[in-house]
Amino acid sequence: MGALVEVSPKFKKLDHLLGGHYTEGLKKNDENLDYLRKEIEQHKKTIDYESEPRDFIDAYLQEMWRRKNERNIGKR
Repeated sequence: MGALVEVSPKFKKLDHLLGGHYTEGLKKNDENLDYLRKEIEQHKKTIDYESEPRDFIDAYLQEMWRRKNERNIGKR
């Protein structure tokens, strides 16, 4: 239903037919995104780009760092 609401906000009115599950889902999605943003910011503060990643977030940040450095080397 989320995609429908993006196309036409009128579909949000159907939420009451779903027992508020759409609204609850949006709330949970926002909570999850907030959690992930905080985790990523914490990882950015403590990451060691030269060591083994501690988890998926580290691995992702290290890959972004590696690719950025490769582009910068190519520009010299």
